[in-house]
Amino acid sequence: MKTSKILLAAGLLLPGAVFGQVSPYRGLWVGEVRLDAVNEVSVPLDEHNIARAPNPAVTTKTFDAANLRLILHVNGAGQVSLLKQVAILNRKASEAKSANDLALVTDERLYGSFPPQPAQRIASVVFDFGDRKATDAVDAVVNAAAEAASAVIMTGQDQAAAQAVAQAEAAKVIAASDAAERYAVFLRDVMNTAAVTALSVSGQATAAQDTAAAALKTNSFYTDTRGGSMIAALEAAVTTGTAAEKKKAAQNVAAFYADVANNYQRFLAGELMGNALSAAADAAATAAAAAVRRDITAITETASTAPVSITTANHGLINGVKISISGAPIAAYNGLHTVTKVNANVFTVPVAFVAGKPVTGYAASANLSPVTVSSPGHGLQTGARIVISGATTAGYNGTYYITRISDDEFSIPAAYAGNTGESGVWASRAGGISGYESAPGGGSAVKVTSPNHGLNNGEHIVISGAGLTAYNGKRAITRIDANSFTIPVPFGGNPAAKGAWSVQNIIAGYSEPAMRTTTVTSAAHGLNNGDRITISGAGKAAYNATFTVERVSADAFSIPVTFVAADGNPAVKGAWAPAVGGSWRGYDAIFDAADSNAKIGDARAEALRIKALTAFDDTRGTDAINAVIVAITAAAADAPGTTKGEILLLAEAAGRLALTEMVAHSAIPGITPTPDYTAFVRAVDARFTDFREIAPLVAAAAAAGAAGEFANVLHTTDSVKIKAKERAVAAITSVYEAAARALRTELPMSGDFGPGATGLTGTIMLPANHPTNPFRHRRHPDHATGFDITRVLTLNFDGAGGDTLAAAGFGVESISGTYGEEVFGLHKPLGPNKDTGLKVSGTFTLNRISLIDALNAR
Repeated sequence: MKTSKILLAAGLLLPGAVFGQVSPYRGLWVGEVRLDAVNEVSVPLDEHNIARAPNPAVTTKTFDAANLRLILHVNGAGQVSLLKQVAILNRKASEAKSANDLALVTDERLYGSFPPQPAQRIASVVFDFGDRKATDAVDAVVNAAAEAASAVIMTGQDQAAAQAVAQAEAAKVIAASDAAERYAVFLRDVMNTAAVTALSVSGQATAAQDTAAAALKTNSFYTDTRGGSMIAALEAAVTTGTAAEKKKAAQNVAAFYADVANNYQRFLAGELMGNALSAAADAAATAAAAAVRRDITAITETASTAPVSITTANHGLINGVKISISGAPIAAYNGLHTVTKVNANVFTVPVAFVAGKPVTGYAASANLSPVTVSSPGHGLQTGARIVISGATTAGYNGTYYITRISDDEFSIPAAYAGNTGESGVWASRAGGISGYESAPGGGSAVKVTSPNHGLNNGEHIVISGAGLTAYNGKRAITRIDANSFTIPVPFGGNPAAKGAWSVQNIIAGYSEPAMRTTTVTSAAHGLNNGDRITISGAGKAAYNATFTVERVSADAFSIPVTFVAADGNPAVKGAWAPAVGGSWRGYDAIFDAADSNAKIGDARAEALRIKALTAFDDTRGTDAINAVIVAITAAAADAPGTTKGEILLLAEAAGRLALTEMVAHSAIPGITPTPDYTAFVRAVDARFTDFREIAPLVAAAAAAGAAGEFANVLHTTDSVKIKAKERAVAAITSVYEAAARALRTELPMSGDFGPGATGLTGTIMLPANHPTNPFRHRRHPDHATGFDITRVLTLNFDGAGGDTLAAAGFGVESISGTYGEEVFGLHKPLGPNKDTGLKVSGTFTLNRISLIDALNAR
């Protein structure tokens, strides 16, 4: 039985709209951006001395290029974050043996919780960002005070009255700025455990709950949307299921929204869970090795409540125990079952019996697997791994291990689907490129560095993904040594995006297998792929044997016998029956061994700690542990091997598969306040001590600025407001500087990651007072404060949805695309509407260097 089926049967896959299986693109991606185009900002004169401004929306190719390092992380739910730095740390003092022993850490303040070690750190100096919300909070206070003060002054009231009103309005903003506290109150008073349970019964939120969620969003500059998102997710999660299932789904969705520190995801990726998984697999393998597999001597129909009767002499089983069956002739018989004892030699399992049936006909099979591929002089041997691409029939494209037929033909394990349109190409060898330089001795050639390329003189390769398009395409190479070769293209530079090469070969066409198998007609046979049957009584002797079948339809299946038209459909058809065979191993003792080890106990304790933090009936952590244990136990019980080592490999692999692909991974609400933002607005950190005290300062300065401008006979409503704001900003420069130091270690990006995905965007805001603002200079008194700089990033990915990732080298996957950035604050806005910033564009290539799907998990 597949792991997913076991988990579904056990009810361990987590429900809820906010949950999903792990992203195929999860992990850490590192690469480079090559910027080679920019919009023009100067306004030249034409031949008539008339200014002709270039179109600022269009970038122009540059003579040279700038290279930027790009670091992205994709979490288990598929959400993308831009990183400015990440350290790869060992969780243990000893050498790392697997991904479980490694952590990706973006917050330097966490380094002290890891053992001292020489670690690898990857950083990008060109992407620096803080938490813009902290600066936004100060701006909101200033704007509220300036608005209030200028409005009072414009009515003719004095400065003292303006200051009092401005201080009251500023205080309101400060009081509402603690988004974490307001959200905690919403969870405690409005959407608590009892309220969530009630919603699981009614199916929808109350009017009061909707109002509270709306207030969470609108009554603060922070515009916290989590309340509305939580209610929508809860309502979506309770549309189907029993009352108990709806309650569980609702509580887990609520727990997800309450888990603002992302403890659950970090728990899944952390050392504690990894150790528990390994310990459970070891215990299960030990128990399974001690439990001898027992052979099944007969499988028959029974008249009892359990429809399948299994015979094993002196089986020793009692009612209610669980066993794992494997190798049975009917696939549905395999897997985990609860036993009912009949006698000392017979027991039953609750599976529908598949009875034999008459055969009504035999015919030549159509649309067969494997497909014969024609490629003259292909040079391949059986077992070679190839990648087919470019075929019009999409089902032929993919990665295969081939079977050699002749010098000009081989087969792939795919179903025949015709031979029309483009046949495409196949590639058996590929490699990454690490650099380009002018070929030795000069001339019009480029030296390509590709470690251990394995190519010989005269071979043709196809280069793709290089940042310099002239390098891409089919090229005949000249070998220099084991790590380099030349291509006959003029040297044009060493682009940031190096691309990769592959040896591609023409496919002439596709055809059905030369030997067509036999399709057997048997009405409502009930068989599936992989079932084993025995045909008897047929008029053709070759049919009277045991076969593994492939299901064709509800009334037909195929057997691996070559159909011969002369005698392939004899008058006497015979009948089929399930074959004999299979074995079983006890399940309960293996499960108990896996479930009872101390490491699993530690993991359960952590899951309960996370549950307590959410204040909901949160079963996510315990469900994840149970799912891992079930998968480990099923694999150990089903393992064909008899030694602990053989079983351990299968059991641990099954547990990791369950953890990464069967256990639900939840997305992180992007609006969640960072710890530094919360520390800033609460003024609980020595770095951030002024925010809660600024209302009087801001109000006094705003009132003074408004009153001074109002005295000017040329004042306007706008000018009074502007002066009020200018004076307020100047009065709290130190607070702005503190806000600029608020740290964000990852910048969430919107959109999707993967081949064909478009519009992955992110916005970096570098406040005027940020230490790395380019306008600032600590040694120059005129450069104490800069200008706010905003960078809007856009990444579009090459390829089409569903494409496989390119190989950058052995075991390393790569993805490429186009990069765009628009910068505001470095130059006056461009364009007729003055809304266009400085634009740069280029290409990027990223390599996946880790599959770890949660950051900062200890």
